[in-house]
Amino acid sequence: MVKITIRTMEYTRKDYLADLKSDSVRHTESVEHFQAFYDELGRDPVQHVQKFKARKMSFVVPKGRILELGCHWGFNCFHYAEAGFSVVGVDISETLIALANEKLSAHLRKSDLDLCFINSWIENLDVNELGKFDTIILTDTLEHVIDPLPVLQKAKDLLADDGKIYISCPVANTGTNSHVRGITQDQMRELFNKVGLELFSMRIVAGAYLSFYITRISRLANPVTFWNAVAKHPDWREYVLPSRTNEEFEVEGKLQAAHLSHYIKPSDVVFDYGCGVGRVTRYIVDFCAGAVGIDISEEFINLARSCNTNTRNLIFNLVEYYEDFKSLADVIYCLMVVQHNDHMERLHIMQDVKRLLKPGGLAIINFPKAEGSCYTGTAFTQVFHRSDVEFYGKLFDRYEIIEANLARYRNPVAKGVFNEFFLLAYKK
Repeated sequence: MVKITIRTMEYTRKDYLADLKSDSVRHTESVEHFQAFYDELGRDPVQHVQKFKARKMSFVVPKGRILELGCHWGFNCFHYAEAGFSVVGVDISETLIALANEKLSAHLRKSDLDLCFINSWIENLDVNELGKFDTIILTDTLEHVIDPLPVLQKAKDLLADDGKIYISCPVANTGTNSHVRGITQDQMRELFNKVGLELFSMRIVAGAYLSFYITRISRLANPVTFWNAVAKHPDWREYVLPSRTNEEFEVEGKLQAAHLSHYIKPSDVVFDYGCGVGRVTRYIVDFCAGAVGIDISEEFINLARSCNTNTRNLIFNLVEYYEDFKSLADVIYCLMVVQHNDHMERLHIMQDVKRLLKPGGLAIINFPKAEGSCYTGTAFTQVFHRSDVEFYGKLFDRYEIIEANLARYRNPVAKGVFNEFFLLAYKK
């Protein structure tokens, strides 16, 4: 944890300008030097004219209590506070926070604003003092800090269970030498995995320096906890298939069942691994002798049961119910599941699927393609190359890979453009 109470080093405007021109990011050599650099940065007139940019911040969907980490002089904080939100802004720069408080004191509506500013290292924030936040904003911050890992860890600690963290940062180390790094897509994912946060959405857009990864994170480290929380959320469909009406959600399930039916015989017992609410399972039962939907989330299993009370030859159970069973299914399909899990969880899924398959059984597992993926900016957390799919295919006795389009009700893909890999894996 970073601790600085008194600055003992002498640091002048000349030192600041020299650091700003240096390619060696000298201001990161010690926490004291870093603190001095940002205190001096706050005196730079260029910084005082920074302002809220609606287009740049359009990816943020604020709700509840808002915390901005690395708030500068608070231009974003003022915008959200003026819209009626309760806002806390935090920055390491004593001079920028002083400017923020000066602007707050002079604000014509200051008595109406639920807004305060804190001069602190992000890593030193006390969750017991501040409480949890529904929305945390980290725009143009991670590229500046000495180490982004403890910053993300603290953001996670301060995040309410159903909250979201919004991040933007450049993919390359461009701009001024106050930037310590750019963060690539793979580096961002690695950071999230280390602190136990799962990516909810990522996209590249035009930015002030080069391009930005914009991310929304709203996932806890434990996937069971996360999916149980999602099932209780009024907008749970946004986490499963974003931007669908109820009708579209159902129609896609029916179309996908029809797509799978080509691999199913009327006498087959079919498992839906990662069934969610059973939007495909309830239609797949029309093509087989019986269907079983399994999922890690008890809350989603309860939803599936309540939504399918009048469907014959269909049951829903937790995955763990079948831990001691094997050779139960003729066909197991796993749709839109693997991309929500890290590598170790995917290995566990493959082991489960192979164990539950009967000899001669078939597993059908889809992997969203990395090349030309239609999943950018959706709830899907990962996309795959053919070599990735081959790795998982080799865990089975025999496999083949096909490229296809999972049936979509909306946003049809051009003919001949395939946005998914399908792993067809067989058990001897």
